[in-house]
Amino acid sequence: MLFTTAGNVNPTGGLGQIATYSWTDPQALDTSTYYRLNIVDNAGLSQFSQIKRVDPESPGSGFSIYPNPAGNEPAILSVSHNREEPFRMDIFNAEGKLVEDFIFMSSNGVIYIQLAANELSKGLYTIRISNSDYSFYESNRFIRY
Repeated sequence: MLFTTAGNVNPTGGLGQIATYSWTDPQALDTSTYYRLNIVDNAGLSQFSQIKRVDPESPGSGFSIYPNPAGNEPAILSVSHNREEPFRMDIFNAEGKLVEDFIFMSSNGVIYIQLAANELSKGLYTIRISNSDYSFYESNRFIRY
């Protein structure tokens, strides 16, 4: 892969603090783009970060759950994405314990997944979906009554 410098950012924060930064690519492409950081410390030593893929955002990308809250019926997850790739869905209870997970394929558009909410104990859950490199990562709260 050939990388070119897209921009430079000086971090904020003082000595002994966690450095933060923000940057938006003014030349962002309408296709997947791969980025890596060249991190330079105060001594001038540099190290490259892992390579990350960033996909262009499409209107309505994300997911929703219906009905929410759900009772004794299954719930439907509506997942909107701009490409076909494997996704992982994790369901965590209110204590943060993983109670269910599975892999599914997204598509360019909207897919619907039936969730057996009626098989979950009553309570508050967090549903998280992500692709393999976390360029898409989103979570929503869900209530089973």
